Amino acid sequence: MFSLVNIALDMNYKRIEYWAGLGFLALAVFMLAKENYWDAALYISAGMAFSLNGLLKENVFPEARKLLVILAWLFIGLTLFLFLFLLRTDK
Repeated sequence: MFSLVNIALDMNYKRIEYWAGLGFLALAVFMLAKENYWDAALYISAGMAFSLNGLLKENVFPEARKLLVILAWLFIGLTLFLFLFLLRTDK
């Protein structure tokens, strides 16, 4: 039987961060098309945070690990700040 649950269970768990990051970046493009720049910034920062965490988990760039950790935490903090800002200012 073909279902989304089977696809999710068969998916390689190393790649799940990349798919989440790609989903957030796709939402960012959609929000940019709707000219909603604050939401687009939120989705871009979340997508970058997920993608960088995927790179860290796979240890793709071992010589730049410290820089990737710093960038990932900056994007996580930016995502949190933008989320709380948008939560406060959204009508």
